[in-house]
Amino acid sequence: MSAPKPLLNVESLALTNKKIAELKKKVQLAEGQKKAYTEEYADSKKTQSEKIAELKKQVRELTNKLSYLHNPNSAKTQRNVQEIKRRVQLPPGAKTVHDALTVVDLKIIDLNKQADATEAKHKKREAYYRKLVEQYHMLMGYKNSKSDGSNPPETVEEDANRKLITHLENEIHRTSVQWMEAEHIRKKYRGIKLALMGDAEKFESSLLELEQAITEQLAEITKLESVHKEALQMRDSTKSVLQRQEQTTHYAYKSREKQSQDFRRQVEERKLELERLERKIFSSGKTLIHQESALSASGEGDDAAGHGKDTATEMEQKFKKLMQATGVSAASEVVDRFLAQREASARLTYLRTVTENEKKQLESQRELMTAQLDSFKFADVKDSDVNQEELEKLRNSIEEQRARREECEKASGYTLNVFNTIKDTLVELLIALIEMEENLGIKLMRRSPTKQAEMDHISAGNISIDDLGNMLEEKIKLGMIASGQLANDADSGLSEDESEAPRPPPSALQVPAPSPSATASSVAQDDRDKPAAYPPVYISLVTGRAAAQQSAASPGPGATVVLSDDEAEVPSRGYLKRQANMIIEAKSRRKGFRMPPPKRR
Repeated sequence: MSAPKPLLNVESLALTNKKIAELKKKVQLAEGQKKAYTEEYADSKKTQSEKIAELKKQVRELTNKLSYLHNPNSAKTQRNVQEIKRRVQLPPGAKTVHDALTVVDLKIIDLNKQADATEAKHKKREAYYRKLVEQYHMLMGYKNSKSDGSNPPETVEEDANRKLITHLENEIHRTSVQWMEAEHIRKKYRGIKLALMGDAEKFESSLLELEQAITEQLAEITKLESVHKEALQMRDSTKSVLQRQEQTTHYAYKSREKQSQDFRRQVEERKLELERLERKIFSSGKTLIHQESALSASGEGDDAAGHGKDTATEMEQKFKKLMQATGVSAASEVVDRFLAQREASARLTYLRTVTENEKKQLESQRELMTAQLDSFKFADVKDSDVNQEELEKLRNSIEEQRARREECEKASGYTLNVFNTIKDTLVELLIALIEMEENLGIKLMRRSPTKQAEMDHISAGNISIDDLGNMLEEKIKLGMIASGQLANDADSGLSEDESEAPRPPPSALQVPAPSPSATASSVAQDDRDKPAAYPPVYISLVTGRAAAQQSAASPGPGATVVLSDDEAEVPSRGYLKRQANMIIEAKSRRKGFRMPPPKRR
């Protein structure tokens, strides 16, 4: 749609305003109609959805009815069909189910047509309203441009360009707003990240602390478990000892009980024996006559004859019974049988006594052997306990010896390290002395000149301690000869048989150019509390000899140094060893290494 050209007169402006007002009214009217159509469309849609649901229900019921018609043998389906027959009513104008389905399909088709027509009408209305809104916006833009004083677009391209510019400005503004929001979110997330990192550090530290605490607790648990095991072992050992003591006590109680029962039985037997003997004794004696019986004897004299007859009759009857019991007929046979039975009874009594005595002896022997067996068992248990204690002592001693061995290995390693350090220091000292001698060009008489192979051997550290000591003694002796402290090389032979001579005083050693350090070293030698000073080293001895040669007035290659009587003294082997130890101590002190003090044994 082409934009109208602007008119500069007042009438055209009034006409434009009037058109704008009419368009506003039309837009409002169109919006009202749109709202009415929308409500009408919603109501119709609701009614149509209800109708569709009802029709679906009817279709479902008719489907059930048709399924019954195809399968009339189902009782359950028949009941449902009867219920459907009572509830469902066919639409008007339909006589059969097929006619009802046809009518329902036609109704659905009509409703779909109406819905399509309504939707098409709604779309046309929307397009028309959209066109009116565009015209309204165009006229409002024209009005705003006139009120702002800006020139309205003369062509469609200019209007499109302005719209594009406005759109781009809006997009730029929206993009900037989004960028600001994104920046704000990024800052916020950065703060959250920092907070999370701080929390992670805290959690990590707390986790490490917890792991350490768990490790300590596990160590404590292990320690407590070992203590618990030891306590269980002690409890078991104590329990076994108590059980053995209880068993021995029980056996002792049983033995005492048996002994007491034997004593009671013996007492009862002795008592019965005494009673039997008493009855025998009193039955063989005379019958005691009491005073009452003596007084009544006179009154009973008349009845004595009758009582004697009764007694005789009774005795005869008893004798007859005895004869019947023994199975004999004569009286003499009864007496013989009685005597034989008496002898058999005595024999049986003797045999029973002998058997009982043997039984007692066997029982006492059995008890003695049982007691010995119990004592042997207790001794075995006690020996096993003693062996266990000795085994535990041996284990403890083995552990102590292992710990002592480890300590000795550590001490030997430390001593070997110190020994190697001292040896390396001595080798360095020897190499330095040889290099000084070669650099200064000293030509002295030697017993064994140093070769290149020997130097390599010394540098590699493969030289023995004795050879190293001999070479150091030789170098120190040569240095002392060079400084004038010794007469010559031939007279200064060092042997093992020489006795240790007293150390010469410091004044006897004449060094040509003493330095302040040498003076300080002599003062330090007098003070025993302070560490020993450096002895005159090889370089000072060589320089002293060179200075002495330069100061001598006698030219020629055969010039010799005149030595005094004190300088002509030959130092002993012990003196040279002390000087070597002082040099080693000084170098080790300079390197920060101190010799360990000797351990007292």
